[in-house]
Amino acid sequence: MVPAWGAVASVSIMGAFILHSLEKERSAAMSEYLHIYKDNSGISLRLDTEHEKPASIGRPLGTVLAGADWEALLQYYLRTSEPEILEAVRSSASEPGVCRVSFAPDAEELVLRCERTFRSLVEDGTELRRLLREEYDAIWPDEEDE
Repeated sequence: MVPAWGAVASVSIMGAFILHSLEKERSAAMSEYLHIYKDNSGISLRLDTEHEKPASIGRPLGTVLAGADWEALLQYYLRTSEPEILEAVRSSASEPGVCRVSFAPDAEELVLRCERTFRSLVEDGTELRRLLREEYDAIWPDEEDE
């Protein structure tokens, strides 16, 4: 079982809008699989896991990562490599094809840093595949181990 991100309810993206115009331009130009939304309750970073780029991460290993798998994998990466971003995460949620990470409304800088980190991980793929090969049991420990 993977530890929870936090006790705060996830942020709804209904009626959300792009963080600011610069981010809108970056999102359209750089990665159609990562999106930043902001509403009155916070900022959400959404990864569309069925987009070709993230979907290709598991293929060389013979696996398909669902939204919940991405949630666990990215949480593990943040916990081990970027704990200051993880501390700012209010909640996360996953559903088929989507993994969402939510932050407080004033965490714009950390959201952009998280977006850059996730994009870099997905674009290169090497570190995520290494984690899947070498640290699978730490990411998804057996319930017997708990």
